[in-house]
Amino acid sequence: PELPFAFPINPLYDTEFKTGTTLKYTCLPGYVRSHSTQTLTCNSDGEWVYNTFCICKYQHLFFSFAFPAPFLI
Repeated sequence: PELPFAFPINPLYDTEFKTGTTLKYTCLPGYVRSHSTQTLTCNSDGEWVYNTFCICKYQHLFFSFAFPAPFLI
């Protein structure tokens, strides 16, 4: 699946995936990791389940200045 903030580490040639398939992604340029797990998992409904794991680099900088540690989100 296509994400606006990341792309798959390995090229995807398939369009159908089995339940439980896990794909690894990496952040696009301009984005930084916000979560340690950068994977998507296909669930039994055929939907991809994931936590947003990349945020805009500039948003990250804003939060770093606006909310110094330990208040980072």
